[in-house]
Amino acid sequence: MAEKRKKGVRIIITIWVIFILMLAALGVLVYMNKDQLFKDLGVTRTYVYTVDSNEEINTLVETYLKALANADQATLQSCVTTPSQYDNMTTVEGRSKVITNYENITCYYVGGPEEGSYIVYVIMNITINGVNTKPLDIYKPLYVLKEGGKYLIDNSAQSQELQDFISQISLEKDIQELYQTVKADQDSKAASDPTFAEFMNKLDN
Repeated sequence: MAEKRKKGVRIIITIWVIFILMLAALGVLVYMNKDQLFKDLGVTRTYVYTVDSNEEINTLVETYLKALANADQATLQSCVTTPSQYDNMTTVEGRSKVITNYENITCYYVGGPEEGSYIVYVIMNITINGVNTKPLDIYKPLYVLKEGGKYLIDNSAQSQELQDFISQISLEKDIQELYQTVKADQDSKAASDPTFAEFMNKLDN
């Protein structure tokens, strides 16, 4: 009788374990497909950012990144609020020898502290000299504002208030997911491309 009870208890425990595992698997499946599920249910997920929502700024960012890749001094100076920062091109020229191209550029916009200003997170594929694959990368948050009737990247020294604002935005779940997406892509490409793995190891050292 006691053995039968023990067997019955084991069966019940096993059923509960299987049930809990199924619930956990379902939870993971729902999370991974949450956007499609929201769409199917007619529910729109609200993000902290908008994507490629300002064509003028999209063009500005793309022009700026291409100029970085080409060490194009005149174009860089035309894209920023403080052109004199590019009077000395040594750092840019060194970087352009390593990262030679930016493509598939996507801009994620969060409203800035000033009216009409934006914090822009930029994700793109980069071409690295000597590396076979083109991993995703995320460029540091750009502060973009309108000056003299056109949008420019503010490359002046940031106030503590602006730094705090950007730091707070960067902690948002949606923004963290952008960084996680980039890291997952880089980890995957490092695992499959020895040339990229070697490049990442050099960065870590």
